[in-house]
Amino acid sequence: MFRLRQFHHPPIVDTSAIVVAMESIEQKLWLRRYKRFDPFYEALLRSPPSMLAMATGKISIGSPTFPLAKAYITSATAEVPPTSDNVPRTVDALLGLQQPDGRWKLDAAFLHTMHHLVPPCPSGVGAAMWATACAVAALRRQHEEFDKLEHPCERGLTQVDSQVFEWAKHQLPSIPLEGNPGAS
Repeated sequence: MFRLRQFHHPPIVDTSAIVVAMESIEQKLWLRRYKRFDPFYEALLRSPPSMLAMATGKISIGSPTFPLAKAYITSATAEVPPTSDNVPRTVDALLGLQQPDGRWKLDAAFLHTMHHLVPPCPSGVGAAMWATACAVAALRRQHEEFDKLEHPCERGLTQVDSQVFEWAKHQLPSIPLEGNPGAS
């Protein structure tokens, strides 16, 4: 008699699970390549401006057509555009920075008001004396406002050595009179 042979069929395997597992392995292998990526570049790629550039498909760092700094301005970092009302003139800003004793401080506000054109302080000269000499030299160049500037300049000159003042007069470039946007 015939005996029917039973064929043993292999079990049906869900191939989607295998595909997912293979994709996961491939992804891990791909990521392993970049695990040794420099932390600086990793942070750069994860920064919001870079992510914005990648999302828009315009990765051209340094290109004038897509400056990243301008693309990622939030309301917290957006500056108010300067107007003639909120930007003091250089002369007025300098007078506002003068200390009660007649000196000026060589600080960030002073440098900003002077449009970052203050020459380096000579060796052996104090920072406040150099700032005062530069401020007085800049103010004394404004002949048309002599009446307004005479007293502040006299107060400043009492704090400055005459030799330091001469150095400042010769080393200080011409300072623009219009306001410096962002000056406070």
